[in-house]
Amino acid sequence: MYRTGDLGRWLADGTIEFVGRNDFQVKIRGFRIELGEIEARLNEQAGVREAVVVARQDSGGDKRLVAYYTGEDVGAEALRGQLAASLPQYMVPAAYVHLQALPLTPNGKLDRDALPAPEGDAYASRGYEPPRGDMEGQLAAIWSDLLKIERVGRHDNFFELGGYSLLAVQLVSRIRQALKVEVSLSHIFAYPTLQALAKQCLSSNSHWLGVVSLRATGNDLPLFLVHEASGEILSWGTQLTRHLDTNIPVYGLAAEPPAALTRRTIEEMADRLVQAIHSVQPSGPYRIAGWSFGGTLAYEIATQLIGNGEEVQFLGLLDTRYRTAVIMRYWHDDELLRESILQSNPPPATLKALDAIDPTDVDALWRIFQELPFVSENLSSLSVTDIRLHFSRMRMHAQAAKAYKAHPINIPVHLFIAQDDPTDQPPFGWDEVLPAERISLVFIPGDHLSMMQEPNVATLGAQLSCCIRGKTQS
Repeated sequence: MYRTGDLGRWLADGTIEFVGRNDFQVKIRGFRIELGEIEARLNEQAGVREAVVVARQDSGGDKRLVAYYTGEDVGAEALRGQLAASLPQYMVPAAYVHLQALPLTPNGKLDRDALPAPEGDAYASRGYEPPRGDMEGQLAAIWSDLLKIERVGRHDNFFELGGYSLLAVQLVSRIRQALKVEVSLSHIFAYPTLQALAKQCLSSNSHWLGVVSLRATGNDLPLFLVHEASGEILSWGTQLTRHLDTNIPVYGLAAEPPAALTRRTIEEMADRLVQAIHSVQPSGPYRIAGWSFGGTLAYEIATQLIGNGEEVQFLGLLDTRYRTAVIMRYWHDDELLRESILQSNPPPATLKALDAIDPTDVDALWRIFQELPFVSENLSSLSVTDIRLHFSRMRMHAQAAKAYKAHPINIPVHLFIAQDDPTDQPPFGWDEVLPAERISLVFIPGDHLSMMQEPNVATLGAQLSCCIRGKTQS
């Protein structure tokens, strides 16, 4: 009413409740946060006399909320639990520093620059008990390094110690690299204490949701890239990520392992990947894109998110046809292998070797395929038995795409077109689902495969970044 910068709300009895200031807003991991509202909740807690909340940058460059308070030494665990009951997770401070008095400038105002960095006891702890066994000890060392704290007990909670979604992604990667154990982001959320996560790591029955961190850094909303028919994401996803806006974190969504397929329709696959997305980003708005078959899957993911009342800010289909499955022309493993070799523009020596073998000899075809320059180390190490399972999964994906019936959604869809591919005309059947004004066509040099190779992928990355920003690039 007096334009002081104070924020308040009218109560039923006509009084105004103070909820903070409009000049202390911060943005952390995509969420805009009013610090004054957190301070107001802190000041309501028994024993707290004065409170202030700031966003501090840790040594890794990430911002986290830190609360400072005077009065009784209530303790980090108690304050965190009380705030978590009334505030969303992203607004609950990671650390709580008890001070005898808040530092002031010579003018008597709060000196925010003089607020001390939080130490180990500023984070919620559940009573220290040292880690037991090798697995708990190694996990504790990883947590300590990621969270920048000296001591981690077996009952400590990763998120109560200051962890959050992006750090959880890094934790999954560290566990994979250091411990050679495959866990998913959903496991970090489901088993947040050191003891519980160590037990899960020791279990051989962990279920992998398929989230791959392609770039965990960046302060913007993340982009989720959906696997194509092969089920893989790393090769092309890594290449594309290099050319995307560096402020956008990027996560890949891989398919279920070929030997453990449980979902055989687009709807079932999308349901699994929605869970994977939620394990990284619990609430929207969301950004999703998929190449080829992955575009169809991305469309259904967006459909399910919207159907659940969640916001999808961006949906990109990268050279995706609706209800067509080119791969279904090649039903047999030898046909798939031979076609994969021919589509890679092989050198004359490879073509000569191809002509010299029995065209139905899968073992011989696989040996030639393994020598191709674009084949990743992981793929080349597969046995013929593995590759047969791999191709079986590809055919299952193709059948699912052919049978899929898409429903209209009320958001713009960006369809990226490989302009050198003459097989059919855009919008590739999507006009059966959406009105023309809801489909935005973006043309990329190259054909269906070369659009993901240099130099075309650089153009694709730049155009994709501009469309995510709501801009166009000439």
